[in-house]
Amino acid sequence: MEDLMTRLRFRAALDIQTLKGYARVGFRTERLSPITVMDGFTFQKQIPLDKNGNIKVECKAHVTLPAPEIEYSTENQGSMMGMGDFQVDLEEVNLFLDY
Repeated sequence: MEDLMTRLRFRAALDIQTLKGYARVGFRTERLSPITVMDGFTFQKQIPLDKNGNIKVECKAHVTLPAPEIEYSTENQGSMMGMGDFQVDLEEVNLFLDY
């Protein structure tokens, strides 16, 4: 038995000048896989820009963590651990107006 999940996607748009609307709905079945931190992970967050919550910005980013580097030293009788740079790729920025 396989672990499957279904991703539902809904996209809508409205032309303010002509008041014509557009909507698209789709779904896709994907194989569920465990999260590997070394490949990175994707997160999506909505941040309100006003105190009423009518204007929001949504950011979708992919974060990649570096592999840890461990060094053992015979001179200092100890070990040292370090991390490299981590990478943040901004994939999407959406502005939501909810009135």
